[in-house]
Order: sequence, then C-alpha cells, then structure tokens
Amino acid sequence: MTEKNNGINYSWNFSQGSTVANAARQVQGLWAFDNCVVFPLPRRRLLLKSKRTDKRVVITAEVFQILQLCRQFRTLEEHVALVKKMNPALAERQAEISQIFNKFIEQGFMISAKDLVASLQYKGRAAHQTPLFGILVRTCDRPKQLARLVKSLAENEFHHGRRYRYLVVDDSRNSENIAENQALVRQISKDHGLDIHYHGREAQQKLIATLSGAFPEHQGIIQWLLGDHEEDTRFSGGRLWNYMLLLTAGKRFLTIDDDMICQPRLAPGHQNSLQISEKQRDVHFFLDRADLLEKTSLSTIDPIEQSSEVLGYSIEKAIHHFSAVKLQEQTFKDLGSDQVETLHADSKILLTQCGVFGDPGTVSTNWIYELEGEARAQLVASLETYESLRASRHLWLGSSSLHFSPTTSLLSTLTGFDNQEMLPCTSPYFRNEDHLFGILVKALYPNSLALEFPWGLLHFPEPERTWSQEALDRPENVGVLGFLADVANNSMGNCYANDCSQRLTFLAETYLGLADANEGVLEAGIEENLIHARVGKINHLQAQLDTYGNQPSYWANDVKRLLLAGSNALVNREERLIPDVAASNERTAQVALVRTTLRQFGSALKVWPRLWNFCKDDIKD
Repeated sequence: MTEKNNGINYSWNFSQGSTVANAARQVQGLWAFDNCVVFPLPRRRLLLKSKRTDKRVVITAEVFQILQLCRQFRTLEEHVALVKKMNPALAERQAEISQIFNKFIEQGFMISAKDLVASLQYKGRAAHQTPLFGILVRTCDRPKQLARLVKSLAENEFHHGRRYRYLVVDDSRNSENIAENQALVRQISKDHGLDIHYHGREAQQKLIATLSGAFPEHQGIIQWLLGDHEEDTRFSGGRLWNYMLLLTAGKRFLTIDDDMICQPRLAPGHQNSLQISEKQRDVHFFLDRADLLEKTSLSTIDPIEQSSEVLGYSIEKAIHHFSAVKLQEQTFKDLGSDQVETLHADSKILLTQCGVFGDPGTVSTNWIYELEGEARAQLVASLETYESLRASRHLWLGSSSLHFSPTTSLLSTLTGFDNQEMLPCTSPYFRNEDHLFGILVKALYPNSLALEFPWGLLHFPEPERTWSQEALDRPENVGVLGFLADVANNSMGNCYANDCSQRLTFLAETYLGLADANEGVLEAGIEENLIHARVGKINHLQAQLDTYGNQPSYWANDVKRLLLAGSNALVNREERLIPDVAASNERTAQVALVRTTLRQFGSALKVWPRLWNFCKDDIKD
C-alpha cells in the first residue's frame, strides 16, 4: 500500500512474499526512471528526490535496484525483460514488476518520451547566426595529402556551384614542406579560383605579438598556448586549435585535417530518421580501400553547406530545418534520464561533424571488442575474417541517422564550431587535445549538443597505418590530458554558475588547486584515476564475455588477453603512471609533469576570456 506523511509518498515494500491481485495495466510509449538524488534511511529504505520535479518518495532498496536498471528510454516491456535478465530470481514476478513501473508513472517518477517530443516542438523563435568565417585546413608536414584535399575542395565547389573561403593553417616544421604548401596555395588559387589563404608561422607569430603587446603581463601564458617551440619535440596539435579559436572569436567556422578527402559518402544502412541519445557510433568493416569505395555510395549533399547551415541553431530550430525527418518517441530510444534536465528547446548546436570512411584515427583497436549487433557479427564471422578485420583500418565510424548527442566525442573529420560565444582553449601539448576540448565545451555549456550527420568523408592517410596486436597485452592507460579531462568531469558537478566565464574560472581554480597539492596527494590522485579507468575497462570486457559466451573462441581469447593485462596491472604497482613520457622516467618526474601541466593550463583558462574577447573585438579578418 501507499500512504502519505508530511507530503512525502511512501511506496509499498516489494518483498519476497508480496502478491499482486490484478495484472498491471499496459502503458504505451518509451519511459525512463527519473534522475533522482538518493538519501539513505533506516531499515534499507531510501528517500528519492526528483531533480526534475522536486517530488519525493520513500522506497525499499530492493525496488530501487529495479529502477536503477531503467534509466534509459525503453518500452515498459523492454524494461521488464531487462530486469528479469539481470535478476533471474524475479523471472516469475512480471506482474509485480509491471505494477512497480505503473505506480511510479502515476507518481511522476517515470519520464515519458512523449512529453519530450512536445517540449522540443518548434515555436518559431528567431535564431541569430553570423556568416561562416571559413574552412580552416590543419596541416603539418604532409604536402602531398594537403594537395589531394585542396583538389577535392575545388571539385566540391565546382560540383555544387558554391564559393567558400579557406585558410590553410600550417604547423609544418620542415622548411621544404612549408615552401611546398605555400606554392600549392598560390597555384590552386590561380588554377581553380579558390578563395584560399596561407596562415603559416609568420601569421601565427603576428597574432602572438599582438596579444603579447596587449597583455604583456600574460606573455608567458600566450607563448605557452600559441608559441611554436622548435626545440620541443612533444606532440603539439592543440597549439593550432588555440590559434584557430582566437582567429575565429565571435564567428562560426569549420575545420578539416589535411589527410581527409572532401568526397561525401552515405553511411552504410543510412536512415532518414532522427536520434537524440548517447549511443555509440556505428561501425562497418571493409577489407581494404578498394572494397570500401566499391561498397559505399556517393552522396549528393554539399558537406560544407550541411555542416554549417544549422551550426549555432537551437535544437528545436535545427529539427524544424530538417523537415524530412520526424521528431517522435523513438527519437529518444536509449537516451539516459540524467541527460533530460540539460535537454531544452533552446539547447544550442555548438559542434557538428560527419563520420569517417577509412582510418578511424584511433590509437588502439581495443574498442572493437565492445561492438554490438551487426558490427560484432561481421567481425567474428570466421577466423580468416576476424584476423583480417581486427588489424584493418578500413571501416565506417559514424551515425546512420541524424544524431543529436548530449556528449561530445570529436573525430578527425569535417567539424563545425559555433564560436559566436566563447569556446574554451585546449592544451597545446600531448595527445587527446580534442577529447579535452570536447569535455571543456560541455563543462562550459552543459545544455549544448553536438550534431552528427549520416554521411562521412574519406580519411586515407599516407602511408596506410596498421594496428598492432601487441596492444592486447597492454592495460588501459590515461594520458596527461585524459587526467585533466577526468578532473573536469568529476568536478563540474559542484559548479552551479550559469555564466560560461564563471564556469571556466571554477575549473581553472580546480586545476590550480590540484597543482598545489603535495606530492603524495597528487600522485595518489593520478594513480587512483588510472585504476578507475582500468577497472571500468575490465568490467566492460567481462560483461562482454558474460553476455556473448557463445562467440567464437578466437574472439574470446583476445578479450581474455585484454582482461589479463588489465588485471595484472591492478595488482602490481607500476612505475609508469602516464604514457606521455618515456617508460624510464621515475614517478616523481611523471607527477612533476602533470603538476606543471595543471598549473599552466589552469593559468591559461583564467586568461582565456580576455584573449578571446580581445580577438573578437579588435582582430579583423
């Protein structure tokens, strides 16, 4: 039974001996258990407080365990089936489980996808967009691939009869490659009439000098964010990110890497549908480049136009713009209820991107062991196929439908940035600068969205890359920037400011505070974060083995190799905490590197709003 006491609903106890006289009524549509704050009470009871409605209810721990499995939008029948699968002891009690769901629907603790559909209907609100600044081409010592990309951009313009502006932002260190890139830009402009400009070291140093003159007290930070330190051999891909974000302050722009080809192809299994979810990207394998080109279809869309036309729109206006797709309950299939509170009609599309055909750009192949559905079936079809595909870097990675994502995971492809309001900087050094940037975008703008299109561009780096199977014997690792990203994810839940500059300052102070921690505390924090990542990977892999016990032994044996590597790393204290340094470096040197990066990046975040606003107001195109 249910009783009320002081305005709080007390749910009946789902105990082993309870019975239900009448079968629960069937409720249609997709539902998800509300995102609640949980307070423990005596006698294995819990007080739940809805973050969305502020409603409260007291339930038993047993009922809460059932509801915890139902945080994604599914039909009630699917929820019941999942509960029975995860807890076989409840297999004969379907009517009682259904009654729990119906009860919580009545009390307002289950969210209806139908209500979300209504909340995102277009209301005719105006949207302001600045003109597209241009397409920024990132290049670094790959003149032949740059020439291939620029030629494909010229062909795209000719095919669609449109004109765009291009800026080749050169990070090359080889003088011959720099000269070749400059000559290419001049020649392509002359031969094809492209509005294309070269932004090499001279242009970049000019911006650094201007900013240093305006902010002499921050010259060291400006040099760290943007400077070209020839003597520094560390990966410095983030340096160009920061330069581009200041160059385009207050504007919308696209970026593309030099080893891409601007030739759009439809996603395998392309669907004329709409999704709002956190689903993993779709994967489809090909034997080689020839197989990929033969089995995929060219698209007639202009990738530049589509990547930019809704960039900066609210989600309601973006959905209205794509009139061929319909917003319906299935749109929210598998969306987590924790994302609902940040999903509003005015949630902005700050990033757009397409998928990748060819090399996915990932360092490790270990993610293929967590594939589902058709991708898994394709991978393990036979031993010969498996051995070929697990080392292959010829695949499709993207979305088969128009996909709005509450989280940001960037690919090295054609990407749109709405920099009309301040986007954050990233670290100029170390890999995963794009991952850190995506995490910071969400930290500053928790209601923002990324939009993925159901088509992709070719990513054919030269020479072709391969995946090493030695990775199966290496445990999960977290680099310097992965650690900074995890700190941001873990800390921003305690930031209640709405203003993006205040949120950035909060994060900056978090990094600076951590940089001031004593040696033991910081080392323990880095190590515990690494252990957490490895435990998460082990749990995922073990779940794969448990769920897919009927898969071929060659697949299972590789998963077991990964599990063994991860398990050994948990029980044995390793000297190496981060993969960004040589294995011979002692822990003290590794901790010192992380500390320095925390201090430099925290200081840069505090200065970034001033630099960005200066560029927006005082730097002309």
